[in-house]
Amino acid sequence: MVLVCLGRGRAGDMLSGLGRSTIWNQTIPEELRGRLAGIEVLSYSVGPQLGQVRAGAMAGWTGTGRRSGRAGWRAWPRWRC
Repeated sequence: MVLVCLGRGRAGDMLSGLGRSTIWNQTIPEELRGRLAGIEVLSYSVGPQLGQVRAGAMAGWTGTGRRSGRAGWRAWPRWRC
């Protein structure tokens, strides 16, 4: 089941990329493509790292103490059903 979901996600990502490249080639003038491609690569490379910074900031703000572990342990009997 997991592999099916991963395959579907990858297929959706490929279709999204195809649509993006089609729109890119039809709407952006050739003299601007190099500059805009650099900005796009920068946004793709920095995006995940900024997400990690945001997650770390939230964990620092809310705390990651034993509370979350106890909450998961209390919900464990419901997971078995």
